[in-house]
Amino acid sequence: RSGRQRVLLWLMKQSELLPADLNNVFLTGDSAGAQILSQYAAIYSNRAYRKLMGFCKPKLRIGAIALCCGLYDVKEIVKNNENKSMIRNYLGRHPEAFGAKLDVLSAITEAYPPVYLFSAGGDFLKDNCAPMAELLRSRGVDCESRIYGDKTVGHVFHVDVRNPEGQRANDDQTAFFRKYYRSC
Repeated sequence: RSGRQRVLLWLMKQSELLPADLNNVFLTGDSAGAQILSQYAAIYSNRAYRKLMGFCKPKLRIGAIALCCGLYDVKEIVKNNENKSMIRNYLGRHPEAFGAKLDVLSAITEAYPPVYLFSAGGDFLKDNCAPMAELLRSRGVDCESRIYGDKTVGHVFHVDVRNPEGQRANDDQTAFFRKYYRSC
């Protein structure tokens, strides 16, 4: 099980001790975490893909997700043998052994959670943002996407809360999440 799945299962088990609202879970992933979260959202929302990956669906509701500065089409990158060292570091020496599990984008359906998708003008992965937004919208997924700043604003810029572009991105992400909050 992935770390994200373990965290959600732990949260479910602790729900009586923690003031967690399992009907309003919002998740964020940055860089490699954006790819992992995009894949987990496909697992969560697509029964066939969940079965292929060997997961059980947690008894909670993911209200929306935010994906920042990520790489999303892992299958294509492995197929084209792009970024060999990055892919090997991420998936090991034989990434092709993952087979259909790499085809995350095909597993995205209209049941996928709403997405706030963003990057920065100077992010080396920014070119992945627009195609992912287009794919999500074509599958009927509510998606807002944005590129923040110019080429001086870099990868995972929003973790620096003193950065005005980072503040703006965090505020925009929070506003997006609020749209999907369900009150009791």
